Amino acid sequence: MTVAGISICLAVQTVHSATPILLTPGTPVSIEVPLGIADANVAVTPVAVGSNKEATLPLVDVKAATSLGNVSVVIPEGTKITAPASWDGTIKLPVVQSTSSVSVNNADVNAVIEVGSSDVSLTFDHAVRLLIPNMGGKSVGFVIGGVFMPITSTISADTQAAADSEIATSGEAKITVGSDIVIWTKHFTKFVVYTPVTTTPATPPTAGGGGGSAPSDRFTIDAYSSAEFTLGNVKFSIPEGATDKTIQVTVDKLADISKLPKDVSLQWLGDVYDIKKNSDGEFIKPVTIVLAFDKSKLDFNKSKAAVYWLNEQTNKWVVLDNVKVDQASGTVSGSVTHFGKFAVLVSERVQPPLPSTSETNLTDIKGHWAEASIRDLVQTGAINGYPDMAFKPNDSITRAEFVSILVKALRLTAPDSRAFNDTTDHWAKDSISTAAALGIVSGFEDHTFRPNDLITREQMAVIVFRALRLDVSSKSVSFLDNSAVSSWATEAIASAAENGLINGYEDGTFRAKINTTRAEAAVVIFKAIALQK
Repeated sequence: MTVAGISICLAVQTVHSATPILLTPGTPVSIEVPLGIADANVAVTPVAVGSNKEATLPLVDVKAATSLGNVSVVIPEGTKITAPASWDGTIKLPVVQSTSSVSVNNADVNAVIEVGSSDVSLTFDHAVRLLIPNMGGKSVGFVIGGVFMPITSTISADTQAAADSEIATSGEAKITVGSDIVIWTKHFTKFVVYTPVTTTPATPPTAGGGGGSAPSDRFTIDAYSSAEFTLGNVKFSIPEGATDKTIQVTVDKLADISKLPKDVSLQWLGDVYDIKKNSDGEFIKPVTIVLAFDKSKLDFNKSKAAVYWLNEQTNKWVVLDNVKVDQASGTVSGSVTHFGKFAVLVSERVQPPLPSTSETNLTDIKGHWAEASIRDLVQTGAINGYPDMAFKPNDSITRAEFVSILVKALRLTAPDSRAFNDTTDHWAKDSISTAAALGIVSGFEDHTFRPNDLITREQMAVIVFRALRLDVSSKSVSFLDNSAVSSWATEAIASAAENGLINGYEDGTFRAKINTTRAEAAVVIFKAIALQK
């Protein structure tokens, strides 16, 4: 066999029953699964590491004969697999499932391949190669937690080196190789090949009364179905179960925005869209909206973009949850449970001003749940208000801002610091470099830190866990939404919770992937100061 251009001679084992083939670290194995065998497995002996189980795999090369042709999986030598504590060490080899087992809205499903486990999430520290024959050029996605997600990322080459370096932790990407589709993935699940069905938007009704909007696009979503679609330059991701009704979504680009409310601290960067659905009530689950903007008009070190919606009761623009900015493509996304008017707005990325000598100068924290911690942290000089004497406790905070405050608050220093590819000219480069030198932050696999991304609650927990060098907790994470916590953050969250640094919400959830607010950051960092002593 040949793996990543290297020829390796392996003894071939053929699966004849459901009895797993035992894998031994350092002993490569080649496995053939004959047509008709639907319960082929391999097994390893995992060890408990914190609240997870881990195992190191040998080189595994699998060729499974299926109704589609030979489906192959290659796991590189030395790959570490991480799974929940309930994992028994079994890894299901590829099996073709019925195309009716997965529904992709406005698409024909061509193939469904399940590999790994039906019950637990398996993730890898190296990319694994899955080849599905005769599906080159088609769209692919995967199902996780019952929710379909399209795979939109591609890689530059069909090689292990490219996949390892270009795919983020627990991520995935696709590439067409000849007549085949190859999915490089750092997790196992149910993978789907599909062909989108082009739909023609319905002809909009004749506007009455001169509504001042461009023609409307429409899209229909079946009850309980997932959907990925674009209307009028607005991209939508609707998770399965977000609506219990069949709904029609419409998008109108507003031609006249002169009468919309303005905020002196915000500027429009692109069009304003009026998004509606033909039924009352909010979505059961948050939906994701993606808008484009002209990245040539934005200095990412000085300004930050986000998707906002217009609260027409208060006449104020409100930032969406889980804002993610893709600087390369010039898009920004956010999640929301309702529709309305949406736009990309830009605010100044204020560098920390000179410390306020009197915390009483802050005008917007009186009565806030975090008031005491904010006042105490401001007194240390690690965090400050804004020039207008506001603290903006409910605003999100970037990765750079959080690290800068933490380094100042804990008075951290490092003799040998380093910069990431995207921090050499950043205002927070010194603090980020100090944190990197101390092993508190490690950045992403593309050697970037993404300083202007908004920090999530699980990222915050990991950074504080490392900064205080906390012991691994003997207790597992006990929040109701444990399954939403990334495997790399479970130990940190458990330890931070046990040490009283971070708490869940009143409904028992942790909400690992939502963005941290300035108030939450202030409370956690002030607690960290006390714990450091």
